[in-house]
Amino acid sequence: MSKEATSRQPTIALAETPHSHALAECLKKLGVRLLPFARNSQSSGAIPLERWIVQLVEGEFDDVVFTSAQGVHLMVEMSRQLEKSDAFLEALSVARKIARGAKPARALSELGLNADVVTRRPDLDALIAAVENLGLAGRVVGIQPFERATELALAQAIENAGGTARVVAPAAAVDPEALELLEKLAAREAQGIVFLTERTAAWLFDACRVSGQEERLVQTLRSQPVLAAEAATGLLRRRGVHPDLVLSHATVMQPVVRDLAQTLGLWESEAPSVRQNPIGKHRVVVIGNGMVGYKLCERLTEGEDGHPVRITVLGEETWPAYDRVHLSEYFGGKGAEDLVLAPVSWYSARGIDLRLGKRAARIERASRVVITNDGEEVPYDSLVLATGAAPFVPPVPGLDKVGVFVYRTIEDLEAITAYAAGARSAAVIGGGLLGLEAAKAARDLGLTTHVVEQAQRLMPRQLDDAGARLLQRQIEALGLHVHLGVRTVGVLGSASVTGLRFGDGNKLDVDMVIVSAGIRPRDQLAADAGLEVYERGGVVVDDSLRTSDPNIYAVGECAIHDGVLYGLVAPGYEMASALAQTLRGNPGEFNGADMSTKLKLLGVEVASLGDPFADERPGTATVVFQDWLGGTYKKVIVSGDGKKLLGAILVGDTTEYGALLPYARSGDDLPVSPDELLLGTRSGAAPLATPDTAQVCSCNAVTKLDIVQAIAADENCTLEAIKKCTKAGTGCGGCLPLVTDIFNAEMAARGKVVKRSLCEHFEQSRQELYDLVKIRGQRSFREVIEAYGKGHGCEVCKPAVAAILASVHAEPITNHATIQDTNDRFLANIQRGGTYSVVPRIPAGEITPDKLLVIAEVAKKYGLYTKITGGQRIDLFGARVEQLPDIWEELVNAGFESGHAYGKSVRTVKSCVGSTWCRYGVQDSVGFAVRVEERYKGLRSPHKLKSAVSGCVRECAEAQSKDFGLIATEKGWNLYVCGNGGAKPRHAELLASDIDEETALRYIDRFLMYYIKTADKLTRTSVWLEKLEGGIDHVRDVVVNDSLGLAAEFEADMQRLVDAFVCEWTDVVRSPEKRALFRHFADEGSAALAREDRPAPMVSARGQRHPAPWTRTTLPAKRHLPVVEQRSWTRLLRAAEVPAEGGMAVRVGRAELALFHFESRGEWYVTQNMCPHKQELVLSRGLLGDQGGTPKVACPFHKKTFSLESGECLSGDELSIATFPARVEDGWVYAELPGVEALEGMLEGACTGECHDSTREDAAE
Repeated sequence: MSKEATSRQPTIALAETPHSHALAECLKKLGVRLLPFARNSQSSGAIPLERWIVQLVEGEFDDVVFTSAQGVHLMVEMSRQLEKSDAFLEALSVARKIARGAKPARALSELGLNADVVTRRPDLDALIAAVENLGLAGRVVGIQPFERATELALAQAIENAGGTARVVAPAAAVDPEALELLEKLAAREAQGIVFLTERTAAWLFDACRVSGQEERLVQTLRSQPVLAAEAATGLLRRRGVHPDLVLSHATVMQPVVRDLAQTLGLWESEAPSVRQNPIGKHRVVVIGNGMVGYKLCERLTEGEDGHPVRITVLGEETWPAYDRVHLSEYFGGKGAEDLVLAPVSWYSARGIDLRLGKRAARIERASRVVITNDGEEVPYDSLVLATGAAPFVPPVPGLDKVGVFVYRTIEDLEAITAYAAGARSAAVIGGGLLGLEAAKAARDLGLTTHVVEQAQRLMPRQLDDAGARLLQRQIEALGLHVHLGVRTVGVLGSASVTGLRFGDGNKLDVDMVIVSAGIRPRDQLAADAGLEVYERGGVVVDDSLRTSDPNIYAVGECAIHDGVLYGLVAPGYEMASALAQTLRGNPGEFNGADMSTKLKLLGVEVASLGDPFADERPGTATVVFQDWLGGTYKKVIVSGDGKKLLGAILVGDTTEYGALLPYARSGDDLPVSPDELLLGTRSGAAPLATPDTAQVCSCNAVTKLDIVQAIAADENCTLEAIKKCTKAGTGCGGCLPLVTDIFNAEMAARGKVVKRSLCEHFEQSRQELYDLVKIRGQRSFREVIEAYGKGHGCEVCKPAVAAILASVHAEPITNHATIQDTNDRFLANIQRGGTYSVVPRIPAGEITPDKLLVIAEVAKKYGLYTKITGGQRIDLFGARVEQLPDIWEELVNAGFESGHAYGKSVRTVKSCVGSTWCRYGVQDSVGFAVRVEERYKGLRSPHKLKSAVSGCVRECAEAQSKDFGLIATEKGWNLYVCGNGGAKPRHAELLASDIDEETALRYIDRFLMYYIKTADKLTRTSVWLEKLEGGIDHVRDVVVNDSLGLAAEFEADMQRLVDAFVCEWTDVVRSPEKRALFRHFADEGSAALAREDRPAPMVSARGQRHPAPWTRTTLPAKRHLPVVEQRSWTRLLRAAEVPAEGGMAVRVGRAELALFHFESRGEWYVTQNMCPHKQELVLSRGLLGDQGGTPKVACPFHKKTFSLESGECLSGDELSIATFPARVEDGWVYAELPGVEALEGMLEGACTGECHDSTREDAAE
């Protein structure tokens, strides 16, 4: 912090009091010009009316003199406004009451109070005489305001009698000096003000109130620093002004220079905020830092221009807000930090004062202050209760025993984990959403798990009987035990749990109990503050989310709106958004929320939307699809005429949730018949229209309407611009096909030419480029872009062209290594930690014991994590890039081939044992599956392809969920096409029936080649079919009936690809040149360069090791690198070591850099190697390209792109990377770098060498 005052000389208004001298001298030394005020405002013994009432209530008065009935009523009304009427009457009942005549005595009597002294005459002389005879020496006497002369005469009599008089200061008189001070403050002639006594504050406020300018004064004081002694703080807060610095008596007498200077803005802060100065902003205090409290903070601080509020958050826990919805993931290996929604730095970057470990003990509504558990006072203008809910613990004897836990917080999870280490079984009381989440946690801990539910079905508030039965069957298949219709009446055991006793007399032996039977709103703080609380619990709020106090709001699980408690996070988020609008000055409303929910419980997808029990009402109809064998139950409830969707239940497959939800919420007419909601549209018909309210991108909460409005704002926009503007498709990327469809449809509706261009570098679509390359024979990306494109390519077009070249010319993908994604470049899927997975091909899942032994030996030798996949293969995880050729050499020598798990190609052909072993099998499914996989292995396509062969109609290989599948019949095979599993499962459709093997292969040849030639990039067969005019009937005409006359060409093209097949890994291990490409660091260079990629930090679980979980954080802000004066050109490595159009990593000290040779531009670049998104050292393996002429690199993990010149993130995220000047001289690459220590300090996140060494030792173990 710089301790030099700024060049300007500010003026501060300072109240002149007997104790202001030290403060005045201190301010003068800081270069402050003083504006004294209230020199003559110190009326002896006179205090403001509010303070008079407070002193009476606090018992400071021994006697009270009432001079009029009107005065009695005034006192009562003022105490009511201060919310102290009960305390006021109680204090009066204790104090001696003196009444001037009968009228004030009657007024007191009406309040249930009797005057202790009543003068016979109402004149002043009689009152003074009575007072003088009461023995007032040493007593404090309060005088009710009446007429000024009377008050002063009476006060003098009390003083003469040895007492102390307390007179109410006059409010009617307007001191011109006070109004003059207001004008100076409003005109910014003074840039701050200091109140040292309550009287000086009352003097200014009373004058402004009488002159009708009190609101102007409040707004003026809120716009500049206000300092106040403790004595003045209460009055200021009651008037709506919260001091920016409260001065104790000690700091008035001996001021703290630092505090004064920083509050008045005289010194620069040590850590200047990117947000605006908080002085003068509306103070919002949020009690509770749960998910809804976090969302409120997020909404309040949106936008780049700052926000109009000053936010303080009191969080009772020691962790910042974390994801309670996915608490069970804690038991799957995630740490507490992985569940955190945003780190503490996120709050500070937005100017939010987050105070963890602070519990709000009480609310002082009159002074608008929250008192914390340690006595700290936190003032507010608006207070938000986001206290959430507490677990409901039923009144069952014994639930206080050792071994009983609730399931709510991270601390609960830590306690459960510790206790479970010594337990073998657990019972979860509660079979609802929370109970099943807790059951998953217990199962993940390796405990025999029982679910105990008093109702007759699981999830009784979301599922009907049929849906709940299916859910129960599914989770019981996982080994859980479900007990329905049982009431827990006791917990067995002496000091600790040994079991449960049920109402029917049965017992259940368990070692621990987890109670997850619902929630109760945490409303005690509100109740203690006198706020209206619902009879069943919860703080009552209106549509504005205000409580019974207009300055206090409530959101989330503690709030009751229209008699409803919302126990889900989504309604809480809606409340937070509405309240944020209000607090930002644009009134928002919460009109209730939909209780629809979609989640995965113990691996089973479950969704409930609208009113899932609407069919219990008359005038409704239902459509039900139930596949007991496949584990799917779907029910939609519609109005009697079938036009309105009222509700739905989905179990096992929630694919339709996104499309159904908008109609359940809006009440719009359905565009299709009810049966088509579940069974799909009829062949050739348009798919279910996406309503404007449908959520398209769940990662960033983008609706279709958001996209439509963005297009309307700029009808000449591009898809990339829409992604950047709305953030749609920039998360996981799963919604990108739908985003593209909406964009194309909207542009076409506006009469715009919809270009199906591959990207900004190619006007052609993928299909058009495929035909052009096939006809004209280009053999490299450079030839293709020079012939048909512009620029230098990107992460979209380079892999697409590489796949086209591999398909057309039937050559290994490694011939085009640096234009491939990292998976195809290194023939393996990149995993967390920058390591790769090894997946040898196991045709049809059939493998010999000898080959199993080879896989086991390789896994043990290289320390690889081993898992059997859903495609009947064995996946080996954790290989470093330089290890891959050695691993694959051993596998190839044992007869294995590449499994192509990394490619957009045919992956697997799954099979059941068929007639070889199964008593139900009617054909040899294994043999045919091997034949199919051997024929199509390695076939490159627009997207991955999966297949399966089942030996009978029992369909154990799940052929109908594959891109192409075969099911045996007595007469041959049924061929199904265009199905898929994954995030949006789709059943395949029947293409041909009862065909022999040769016919089946011919049809598959034609089908696959037609798909390869016509599908867009990254389009699965199911999506391709949905977009194809005519649907399955058209495909059948082309494939079976040869309606296009292309069958022979399709078959010939396929045979050419089959004949040209070369195992890509065999090709690599037999080629020294290609093997040399598999490295992270260069082989040559300075002594600082290491030869091996650094392994990721590993953790142990279930006998194997895997990378430590990624820390779950929000994206960090753009970095601003420090200016380092001393830089020099540092030689890094030989230029020949860096592949053309690619990158290589190099280490300088502990810092890791990425070097790129952008050969087509004739340029070299050097950047940090760590991607700032997930903080993995992988940028050197990214794809090079350009965007609007700006050279860029795409991170291989999530395709976030960064400028190689400025380091700016071009994907629209608040991220950036460090870049350094580079040059080539005498065959060496140089970079202009600071010294090693300075470089290490600049590149935050570079782990220390000791860390890497210990990690390597751990991996070796």
